[in-house]
Amino acid sequence: MFGEYAVINGGQALAMPFNQLSGKLSYSKKNDLHPLLIKFAQYLKGSVPQIDGAKFLNEVNNGLTFETNIPLGYGAGSSGVLVSCIFDAFKTEDYSKGESIAIFKKMEDYFHGKSSGLDPAVSYFNKSILVNKLGEFEFTDFDTPDLIMFLLDTGISRSTQDYVQIFNAKMKEHNFKKSYDSMFQEANEKAIAHFLKQDDLAMYRQFKNISKFQYDFMSEMIPNSIKVIWLQGLRSNKYYLKLCGAGGGGFLLGITNQFNFELGNQKLIRLF
Repeated sequence: MFGEYAVINGGQALAMPFNQLSGKLSYSKKNDLHPLLIKFAQYLKGSVPQIDGAKFLNEVNNGLTFETNIPLGYGAGSSGVLVSCIFDAFKTEDYSKGESIAIFKKMEDYFHGKSSGLDPAVSYFNKSILVNKLGEFEFTDFDTPDLIMFLLDTGISRSTQDYVQIFNAKMKEHNFKKSYDSMFQEANEKAIAHFLKQDDLAMYRQFKNISKFQYDFMSEMIPNSIKVIWLQGLRSNKYYLKLCGAGGGGFLLGITNQFNFELGNQKLIRLF
């Protein structure tokens, strides 16, 4: 929900399960993911000793695959669900919460280059998680806001790792990092705090600040087909959009104070 890039740079984040999307390991003669799973199994075998990579590799060769309704490359946590499923089935022993999260990070690094481990943790524990200022993962509960929050389907699949690399390169630019630290981090932390306290009006204002920062400073991560309606939201104050995941396509997260909200012919999935 909040803090996708902040969390890999020492900031806060908030994520929640979305039970309409799920995945599981299963056996099938038709396995479109076989090449990906083979490479991932080889990575686990060599880099993550807490996972029985050899056993996983053997099962993949015997038809094990990943069955899911989560669109790949959408910022909806497909790699996180895959990681949590493999961890659950092939971990070499039982691990504590902290140990599990450290393993999730190492496993999902394969897909993202650098992972916070947040998505696999949300999937595995099936709980909303707040990453606090100390980088600790806290299970949290919250009441749904009175405002409407939704996902906008851009219809574009993209590579998370590509956009993480773009962001990391931008963080090496002095002006961007200064603006990010002074503007985005503050808006992100306040949005999370207001969301958890159910201060909808204050959260709505901070959501706008996040949306404006991303439009002004991270425009290459916003699909060209979406930029006009993104800007229209900022100007009208009837709705705001922000990146959901790495950007570049997939889902966007939106918020509105309008009842029975529609956005032209855009496909929206209501969360609250």
